[in-house]
Amino acid sequence: MNHRLIYLLSLLFVLSCEDTTPIRDNPFDPENPNYIYSSLSGLISDHRISSPVQGCIIILDETDTTINNDEGFYSFENVVHGEHILTIENINYFSIKDTITVEYNTHINHNVSIVEDAPYLELSDSILIFLPAETNKDLILSNSGTQNLDWSINYEEESINVNVMSGSLSPDEYQNLNFVVNKNLLEIGSYDISIDFISNGGNYTLPLKVFVEPILIITTDSIHFDMNTLNSFFGLVNPGGGTLDFTINENITWLTLSLYEGQIQGDTLIVEAFVDTNYVNDGNNSGVINVNSSNGVAIISTSIYSPYPPALEISVYTLDFGLDLETMSFFIINGGDGILFWNIGQIEDWLEVTPQSGQTINEELVNITVDRSLLFEGDYNFNLEIYANSQNEEVDLSLNVLPILYVSESYFDFNSSVNEFSFQITNVGNGIMPWAIDVDDNWLQLSEQNGQTTFEQDIINVFADRSGLESGSYNSSINVSSGENYHVIDIEMYVPQPPVLEVSDMELDFSNDQNMMNCFISNGGEGELEWSISENISWLSITPSSGTTTTEQDQITVTISNESLSNGQYSDTFSITSNGGSEVINVLMLVVNPFYEDFEDLSDWYGDVGTGASEGWYNSGDTYSIPTECLEGDCARYYLWAGGDGEPQVMSREVFVAPGMILQMYAYGAYGTDIKIYLDDILIHTVDAWSSVNYINQTITTSGNVELRISGGGPSLAVGYVDELSIE
Repeated sequence: MNHRLIYLLSLLFVLSCEDTTPIRDNPFDPENPNYIYSSLSGLISDHRISSPVQGCIIILDETDTTINNDEGFYSFENVVHGEHILTIENINYFSIKDTITVEYNTHINHNVSIVEDAPYLELSDSILIFLPAETNKDLILSNSGTQNLDWSINYEEESINVNVMSGSLSPDEYQNLNFVVNKNLLEIGSYDISIDFISNGGNYTLPLKVFVEPILIITTDSIHFDMNTLNSFFGLVNPGGGTLDFTINENITWLTLSLYEGQIQGDTLIVEAFVDTNYVNDGNNSGVINVNSSNGVAIISTSIYSPYPPALEISVYTLDFGLDLETMSFFIINGGDGILFWNIGQIEDWLEVTPQSGQTINEELVNITVDRSLLFEGDYNFNLEIYANSQNEEVDLSLNVLPILYVSESYFDFNSSVNEFSFQITNVGNGIMPWAIDVDDNWLQLSEQNGQTTFEQDIINVFADRSGLESGSYNSSINVSSGENYHVIDIEMYVPQPPVLEVSDMELDFSNDQNMMNCFISNGGEGELEWSISENISWLSITPSSGTTTTEQDQITVTISNESLSNGQYSDTFSITSNGGSEVINVLMLVVNPFYEDFEDLSDWYGDVGTGASEGWYNSGDTYSIPTECLEGDCARYYLWAGGDGEPQVMSREVFVAPGMILQMYAYGAYGTDIKIYLDDILIHTVDAWSSVNYINQTITTSGNVELRISGGGPSLAVGYVDELSIE
């Protein structure tokens, strides 16, 4: 529903209503006991122009309605105190609602401004004033209303030009307008010109105040020439209108103008300036151009820079390196303009110049480094010559070279274990340091006796030659000199007694149960005993086979290997040779292999063995054997015939034994059997057996290849056996 329809309906509603009197809701209201009411009135105006708006419908709490008069005034009587809602409506404006509070028995004045629902034309300025030097002005046209604004401009003055003459703007849009006055179409004086703005959001006449008066303006206030651009232009302008007379004067010998007087109207007048280089001096040249008119004097400053020729300058003329400075520097400076081409003349080998030539516009840093390692002691001076563009300069260089001798040692002791030492010769100063060495005794030998050093260290090796010297203490010295510098190294040396070979054992006797023995090598003299062992014995090994001995004892370990050797006594020798004598060591070894006999075969035994007679020793499986149970398997049995003479029956064989070995055997006898065991005719065990098995365990005390004899005796008809014999 649009605003016009709402307005018509509201108006019909108001005309149909009668005046009403407020009804009391509570007749016992203590705040209004006498039924006294308040009143409300106010003015309704346009929000933008603040002028009264008539024909508005004013509704109080949606129950009481009135229409304001031609002056925009409205009022309500008999208003009950409290909070009320006031609604204002108009066909051309936006409706609004206000909440107001009415006090008891008071009159409230409540004015309301409302916003028209329409476009509204606004201009940023109320007048445009064109001073004599001004020909254009900007203006902003905007739509501050709520509907689209259609606008146009209307004027008759031909000297005025506007960039945009009409258009349409949405709410809150704007248009930039530029007004230009062509004062050349006007006579000198002042003018009031009206510009009419016509729109559906209001019309407005904008006054323009235009002052026409000749005025001089120059397009630049300075001109800067260079030697590549010898001409320039400047303009004279009269933006104020009318005709302006002018004259130009200048006192610049090197400048000529294309024009010195004339008149200026509407267009810009161009004046050209020329430079005559015949009158231009090196460096900065400047002057002033004066443009005179009735409007005053305008000044144009002018200048031109004529480059100076390149000029060689240096920042310092002396460089003193003293004793320890290695690098110094100076600047080569171009005191003129352009490019300075320069180079430095011949230099010494001990000088390094970086750079040695170049092209310089401003300045160039030159580094000078001296190498004293190429110089001997003394004072040095050198003139460094610099050439540039037919000019030359010199830098005087000076330095001092002072080598200083330093020797790392002042004392050394060639004790009995030292044959060599070394020391360092160092130059702790600078330059080349020659040096020489003298020794007092010829038993001192040097790797070098003269040389020269710069910053490095020279290492000198010293050797002591004791050959031909008797044992005892010796003193000497080494004298190192360099110029006036002198250093002495004191030397002590001891010549020891000659080494003497001593061996702890001259004979090593290995028993049957030994496979390793030790002996010790000692130095019975002084110095270093160098020894070595030579041997060619298949069953023997010796470690170590060589060595050196001073004061300690060196242990020699001798190991034998007899697993593959037969029984017997072995002997051999090995030699120890040294720089302190030689010795021969005897090695003895007894090899005794274990002996085992299970009596399966008695062929190795002799005596009363298997003779075929009725008495003697038999294998348990022999046909002559009397059946007797063995321990296990075969055994050796014997039998004494009942009809015999009762002589013991003997079997024997040779065995190789050593003291400490154990003889073990089982023996059985019945009927008073007597069994005796002999080693080398020595009875070592006797068994009296009466139907029992005896275990024999006997330690052997003899050695060598001996006879083992087993004798079985007893009364007639004695029987028995032996079994599982071992000696180990």
